[in-house]
Amino acid sequence: MYFAANSRGSYDLVPRYKDSIYSTAPFFVVFIMIGSFFIMNLFVGVIISAFNRESERLGKNFLLTEKQKKWAEAKILVLQVSPRLYHMQPSNKFRKPFYTLAMHGAFELSIMVVIVLNTIVMGVKWEGMDPSVVNTTEAINFVFTGVFVAEASIKLIAFGRRYFMDTWNVFDMAIVVISVLCIILQKTLDWGTFSTATT
Repeated sequence: MYFAANSRGSYDLVPRYKDSIYSTAPFFVVFIMIGSFFIMNLFVGVIISAFNRESERLGKNFLLTEKQKKWAEAKILVLQVSPRLYHMQPSNKFRKPFYTLAMHGAFELSIMVVIVLNTIVMGVKWEGMDPSVVNTTEAINFVFTGVFVAEASIKLIAFGRRYFMDTWNVFDMAIVVISVLCIILQKTLDWGTFSTATT
């Protein structure tokens, strides 16, 4: 590019420094952009497309040996498996009855029934409810919250630290804590409103 920029347009003229820089430089800039970037990317794209086509025809692991293929398949199976958490029976005599109760099928079934009933009670609300109905539903919700607190406590005593290894248990505990905090906050606000009204 520098030699071309020094040329004066004719073979019988002596070159002069940057005599035709404005006419030759844009040509070389365009040549570099098209030749190095566009053509090279097009060439690489054709190679990648041919490689992908052949890999689909031969299989994804056609570059691996048989042992490597078996190892890759075993690794995929291990990643797809979601092991179930097994709770071991505690050796502590105090925790054993709680473990037996928590692992019993009737306990889980009864908790599921309570959850369904709690959902129904939460859905039974309408505009302009009678105060007695509101008080009744609140009392029933308090009972349900007490049942959930008891369930979380039983499982926490039965399983110990392994209780928090199950994501559903962590979710249940979070719901129980939030429910108890909401009840405490509601009762605090009600008591504050009552005290203000009496004074």
